[in-house]
Amino acid sequence: MAKIIVSTGRGGTGKTTFVTLAARYLESPFLLLTDRGFIKCDCAYLRTKLPGVFVAGDCRIGAAMQLATAAGDGVVAAMMLKQYFRDPKWWNEPVNDLLQPGGW
Repeated sequence: MAKIIVSTGRGGTGKTTFVTLAARYLESPFLLLTDRGFIKCDCAYLRTKLPGVFVAGDCRIGAAMQLATAAGDGVVAAMMLKQYFRDPKWWNEPVNDLLQPGGW
């Protein structure tokens, strides 16, 4: 059984919720997992199959298992979340070679 830790904090724009998965293997009807327990996502935008849910760090497919890349994933996930809030229809657009949704 996975242990899920939820903590809340105050960001510059309001309340933020962070969910930390404290186990490598998690059974979830909402997220697709590999046979080894990694969360499936598109590695460019870090989108999962569930609209509005992004994945970052060592729990995702293609992760480098390094602190610096996990932190970078967090930045990318935050930027993509901002894009999702701007235009929820963007969720269904395919990854393109610009890697810059919203004209960034």
